Amino acid sequence: MKSIRFLSACVITVAILCSADAAVDQARIDVVVRGEIKEAKASWWGFNATDSTDALQKAINSKVPKLIIDKQASPWIVRPLFGVSDQTIVFEEGAELLAKKGEFKNRLDCLLTYEKAENVTVTGLGQGGVMRMRKADYQNKDLYSPSEWRHCVLVRGGKNIRVENMRLCSSGGDGIEIYRVDNFVIRNVICDDNHRQGLSIIKGRNILVEDSKFINTRGTSPQSGVDIEPFEPKDSELRNIVFRNCLFANNARYGLLIAASSTYFDSKICGEMDIRFENCKMKDNETGEIYVFTNGIFQTPVVVEGKIEFIDCIAENTRRYDYWRPAVEFHFDAHHKMNVLLKNLTVIRGSNEEAAMRVNFLAPQSVGGKPLSRVVLDHVRFADTADASMLRIFDYSFSGAPDCVSGTATDKNGKSITLDPKFLKGVTTPEAPEILRDYSDRVVKVATPAKGEMENYPIFYFLNKAVFWIRANAGQQVEIDLEYEKTDNSKDAEVTLIDVAGKSTGLGTIKPGEKKHIRFTAGAEGIYRIAAAAQDLKIALLASNAPAGIIPNELGQNVRCSTGTLYFHVPEGTPDFSARFWASGKSKWYCGVKAVIRAPDGRAVFADTECMEGASYTAPTFLANKGGLWSITFNRPENKRYLFWDYNFRLLGVSPYVGLRPDRTPELGSK
Repeated sequence: MKSIRFLSACVITVAILCSADAAVDQARIDVVVRGEIKEAKASWWGFNATDSTDALQKAINSKVPKLIIDKQASPWIVRPLFGVSDQTIVFEEGAELLAKKGEFKNRLDCLLTYEKAENVTVTGLGQGGVMRMRKADYQNKDLYSPSEWRHCVLVRGGKNIRVENMRLCSSGGDGIEIYRVDNFVIRNVICDDNHRQGLSIIKGRNILVEDSKFINTRGTSPQSGVDIEPFEPKDSELRNIVFRNCLFANNARYGLLIAASSTYFDSKICGEMDIRFENCKMKDNETGEIYVFTNGIFQTPVVVEGKIEFIDCIAENTRRYDYWRPAVEFHFDAHHKMNVLLKNLTVIRGSNEEAAMRVNFLAPQSVGGKPLSRVVLDHVRFADTADASMLRIFDYSFSGAPDCVSGTATDKNGKSITLDPKFLKGVTTPEAPEILRDYSDRVVKVATPAKGEMENYPIFYFLNKAVFWIRANAGQQVEIDLEYEKTDNSKDAEVTLIDVAGKSTGLGTIKPGEKKHIRFTAGAEGIYRIAAAAQDLKIALLASNAPAGIIPNELGQNVRCSTGTLYFHVPEGTPDFSARFWASGKSKWYCGVKAVIRAPDGRAVFADTECMEGASYTAPTFLANKGGLWSITFNRPENKRYLFWDYNFRLLGVSPYVGLRPDRTPELGSK
């Protein structure tokens, strides 16, 4: 009797499951194919409670102008789907697309992908439709290869596209990623619990995002609500982008991240950036509410230009995550030209110890240059801070960056403040002068190797651009060994010899992974230069038979993952000089370096254990005046939370010839 009851239960269960499926309605499909109707239901092509991919893809491929994804007893479980042009997809209220468990194994698999599509709408009725993936599964390395690209919606090229009244959640990448789009509208969309971003904008123009939420992103960096980040200079257009009435909240990194470095954005090719935020709120994001940076890996003519406006917005932190994090931060290389307007912005710092807003200016485009970017505060309200806790400016350009911040604000006491020079000086760190001296007419003295034998040097890898000096006698047969260590994006580098008269001679190329032996005959006594430059060039001077070293880039010499000591000579009678250090590298990581400066007597006169975003030293007259051989020692940052990757150093007011050995470092004599 028990077996009969069990069999009956099984039959009933199977019947219920079968009833949840929908059979193909071929008669209605034929009407669609003939073009006699403009609207169809997806279930006409069938519905399967365990996998509806084939049916739904056929429905999409019918190109019916309006396709309704009708609500079923269970979600539409699917593998990756691909949309078409000239179609509106309508989700009935409560209808849900759910990623099939165990699928999406390819790291680029997305729930719904559009390639070069036009005139597309994805929308939900009533309380909206749902597109849901299985983030927890994708984050399990035993089940899936790690990826940041398993998006709910991916649009790669297209125009006249709308996504409205939808909830896009739990993806293995972004809620939405858009690239090369024109006239794109996102309205009343919730991007929740995604792995990388709620929304990523890589390239586009005429983009409107309104009444939407980007929340609870957590998984892989940048882990932000919205990330506006170009991929490469030729694809960097970001024009007429407007966010209105949006919420960016509870994300693991930033609420809003705009990352337009000169490596990935070129205003000369794609025009100036133009982004505007109106009545938006950024709240309780763990690293910061707003972060905008335009720093560049290369000091090149590539310039990031444009404007970013925040109108009637709120940046609010009510939690304490990192004591140093500001609610709002801007980070500009000074050879870029960004105009930022903060109008009626309210900033709430919360219990953090860092200033509510921070503005960082990095190296100028040329020696003596000033930052070109401007930040204007137009009636900004700092609700819970005042004075230096309200605003901090970090001037790592040595060039008077406070001139680049202006406007009016109100502090927590209701006091109206004009950001005049006196106020700005009090909130600016560090105060380091731009010290410029021309030593080109000085006699250079340096000890030479015995009998012209090859000597090895400590390994320092210089990045992207390097100019090595060699001191040679007339008629000397000079030999020098260079090494180009290969990196992911290495390109062949042209090598050029510049003689004492300034004449350039090509020495061919050095390839990634190559060790190159260079030989030339010096026509006259003096300093020769060997220059090399390329994307991701990582080059070291290994050995030479004449004194040699590095001439640092005047904007700052980029070094990768190298520890050791460099040496430089300070002429006697020098009134002062300065040095500046900052870490860089992968923009999504925190990088650091430890730098120690020692005077000729061996005393450490400066030490910074991190130099994460910049540190500087200005030698007082009583030390600089004595002259002599100084040194800088670089090592890994002491704080283990910082990655040791790229770092930069810049020397001002001293000999341009930096040595890799103390006994082969030039001394500047009289004129």
